[in-house]
Amino acid sequence: MFGLGIRYLVGWAMAAADGANKKRAEWPPHPDRVFMALAAAWFETGQDTAEGEALRWIEGLEKLPDIAAPEASFREVVTCYVPVNDSELAGERKRKTVFADPKPSLQSLKKAGLTVAVEFRQKKERSFPIAIPHVSEPREIPKVHLVWKDNVPEKHRGPLAALCRKVISIGHSASLVQMWLDDSPPAPTLVAREGVTRHRLRVFGPRRLDDHLAEKCDRSKHIAIADALWAREQISSGSQKNRLKKEREGKLKGIVEQLRPNPWGYAGYDVPMSEPVEHTASSHFDPRLLVLTLSGKRLSLPSTLRLTETLRGALMVGTPQPVPEWLSGHTPAGSPSEKPHLAFLPLPFVGREHADGRLMGVALVLPRTATPAEAERVMVWLRNENGSVRRHRLLDGRGV
Repeated sequence: MFGLGIRYLVGWAMAAADGANKKRAEWPPHPDRVFMALAAAWFETGQDTAEGEALRWIEGLEKLPDIAAPEASFREVVTCYVPVNDSELAGERKRKTVFADPKPSLQSLKKAGLTVAVEFRQKKERSFPIAIPHVSEPREIPKVHLVWKDNVPEKHRGPLAALCRKVISIGHSASLVQMWLDDSPPAPTLVAREGVTRHRLRVFGPRRLDDHLAEKCDRSKHIAIADALWAREQISSGSQKNRLKKEREGKLKGIVEQLRPNPWGYAGYDVPMSEPVEHTASSHFDPRLLVLTLSGKRLSLPSTLRLTETLRGALMVGTPQPVPEWLSGHTPAGSPSEKPHLAFLPLPFVGREHADGRLMGVALVLPRTATPAEAERVMVWLRNENGSVRRHRLLDGRGV
């Protein structure tokens, strides 16, 4: 058994769970994010052959890593306005004209170079989602481990430990970490599981480094492209130089847009399953609820039946065939099922002083007889490609 330990030196983790939207913080760190941090360190420090082989060994492991991570609180995400990077300056002739003017305007000074100063730079909207891991002591530094049951081959031990020492951040560059190879990791708090799970995390697998990240994270290749375009522009003049400049800017913009690596895959993670206790009384239903929130038109509590009928119909249409008996309520022969089936629970706004009884959501309750594979097929309709629950518009032909 071995683990990759991560110590969050600033006490929090800055990473977005929703990509470029940056409205939700990511916790626990997705295994693929940790792998990409290792890959980035490898690309940026010379691509040592032994370290590359250690990365390829990790991505080829048969089992996904378990995770040992504390619970976390999430800071409210607010919109900030921050100065952008240095803007492009006007040409030399324009700058000389501005500097020769005894009373230049502020606008002309900005174009001539004043925007390099932070107080004159344009400001753009930015948000910084942050997760704050819980710790038992006030001065304790939060830690996370990715845990495998495999043993590290001796030839990979040194290179893997060296590569871990090169990782300085995971997620945002301000999310500073210390990383190390741990031969005695703690017991996992989350394991990969099928079916209904608490988390849906990005994971990595075979060929992630060579097929997915080599073209995205190797900065030296992109710098070489930019340098070649710049050199062509410098030996040109007039309209040709302007044309080459636009070509360079367009290509560089396209490169930046392509730098975000595509996900390798997703997996459900939840707490480790304990051994079942004999003769324990329980219902037919799984205690883990799938809660769907409502938006748009307000629906009153008497609309429950119409809403659940419409939602069930959408699930029936969206679920790949064959539809499980616990969802359809019918056997393969078409007769009514006698087995437990999916339940829909309305979630109204009640029990408070200003409660108005409107429906705020619906909970899906799966029967315990639903296999993880069947539950996963039903979840396909509910999720986006990134594993999050996507928005659905429900219409029943009667205005709902």
